[in-house]
Amino acid sequence: MKKERLVTLLLILGMVVAGFVITEIKNGLNVRIAEAEPLGRGNILYVGGSGPNNYTKIQDAVNAANNGDTVFVYNGTYYENVIINKIINLIGEDRNGTIIDGNGSGDVVNITAEGVTIEGFTIRNGANAGGIIMGPIEYCTIRDNMICNNNGAGIASINSSNCSVYNNTLAYNNMALYAEGGNNYWCVYNNTIYNNTYGGILFGYYSHNCSIYNNNISNNEDSIVIDSVRGFNIYSNNITNNRGDGIALQFSDNCNVYNNNISKNQEGIWIASSENCSIYDNAINTNWYGIILISYSSNCSIYNNNIGNNTYGIFILYFSNNNLIYNNYFDNIINAYDEGNNIWNISKTSGTNIVGGPYLGGNYWSDYTGVDTDGDGLGDMNLPYNCSGNITSGGDWLPLTTTVTIDYIAITFSTKNEIYDCNMSCNFSFNAYASAFNNTYGFVGLINANWSILNNASNAGINSTNGKCIEFNSGNKNGIATLIAEYNGLNDSIVFNINSSMFSFMLHQGWNFVTLPCENNYTASSLYNSIQGCNLILKWNNSKNDFDVYVPGSPNNFAIENGI
Repeated sequence: MKKERLVTLLLILGMVVAGFVITEIKNGLNVRIAEAEPLGRGNILYVGGSGPNNYTKIQDAVNAANNGDTVFVYNGTYYENVIINKIINLIGEDRNGTIIDGNGSGDVVNITAEGVTIEGFTIRNGANAGGIIMGPIEYCTIRDNMICNNNGAGIASINSSNCSVYNNTLAYNNMALYAEGGNNYWCVYNNTIYNNTYGGILFGYYSHNCSIYNNNISNNEDSIVIDSVRGFNIYSNNITNNRGDGIALQFSDNCNVYNNNISKNQEGIWIASSENCSIYDNAINTNWYGIILISYSSNCSIYNNNIGNNTYGIFILYFSNNNLIYNNYFDNIINAYDEGNNIWNISKTSGTNIVGGPYLGGNYWSDYTGVDTDGDGLGDMNLPYNCSGNITSGGDWLPLTTTVTIDYIAITFSTKNEIYDCNMSCNFSFNAYASAFNNTYGFVGLINANWSILNNASNAGINSTNGKCIEFNSGNKNGIATLIAEYNGLNDSIVFNINSSMFSFMLHQGWNFVTLPCENNYTASSLYNSIQGCNLILKWNNSKNDFDVYVPGSPNNFAIENGI
């Protein structure tokens, strides 16, 4: 679908270029002026009024004007195709009431001179290239106009530089603004662009160093497309409800796209065969794709973007590698898909991240299941984040987390089962873990605790004084041992009463078959009560060829026989 849309777009643009060629040949104009003459105060010529210097047609006034003059046009509808071949200001009384209508035949206004200003008109019903056509020229200004219903571009330019287009409304044209072939140092800003059939703004083919900003662009096919350009800045635009791309970069390099609001388009930002571009500080929401990088797009930086409520947050394929993606907020149906080799985090760096944490690192992911166990706002578990395998190479090693405080710690078996003060036999070993808990969310994660042991007559020991897990051994002497874990001012301790006459064993979740190989005085009920989390006690009865069963309240409180 993308290729078909681009082919259609190129066909339309080809028609626009043809319009330039026909106009130049038809009018026999030398359109390449080496240097613009300075615009002086000049004279004022009038169209549609009465008295001296007044004309009925705009073209007659333009023909009579000299460089530096102003042609002022009173309200009315003027069915003309105006050619401006000198340095003048063409000013309408009111853009809603001063209308130049091409009547469906030819370009409405064709500018072939440098330093021209057009202001205060409705320009409509152009054919060929469209409404306002210019180039190759420099230093022209198009401002405060309504440019609509042109069968071509609202504004079309070829090989023009240092032009400004601002405060215009461009609607119901085939394209709003099309600039091809060396259009450099343009400023396009504060325009309202909507309901153009094929696109909003397109710059193509060797243009450079243009700025597109503060525009409201909606309900077009594509909003902003730049093709085979470099050094563009696209920022602070509101781009919504376009059927195709919000912003598309293709075969372009060293461009910056930032601080845009891009929502409800097919693709938010589409990058193809482009390099060294920076995409940052954008809100990209409720599109099908938030950001797409395809076809050898590389060495781009994507950071500080809020990318939410899209079907895909970011989608990378077709040999797009070595792009740096960090400090973005991802909350989408599928946050990421990446077939390439890209970088999803920077090294841990001091600075406020996109969710307010104290360090920069990777990205915030709404579906990250790990937690921050050391309070630095970076995930420490389930690494790297790879969107359930959708990031096929590597992933985010420093995912950002929202703050979850550690309210208390506990010494546990495994990760959650707390150990309580208890009796223990000599020469018994087990692994103890340091687990962190939050009062609201429960278990947070394992932490690197400081461990110690206090012996009173006993000689119990531990194999390490620091870590998430240590091995405890009760030693071979009767006495009391206290195991202590400490972390950031929080601590937990377990008191073990160690006695060689006891028998200790580990029970695990599920069924445990245990033989007590020593004399004991247990009954089924007393053994049940001494085992935390026990559900029932079974004893094989040879005479019945079946199990005796004890559960709480059962009258079958049998004795526990000595093991052999």
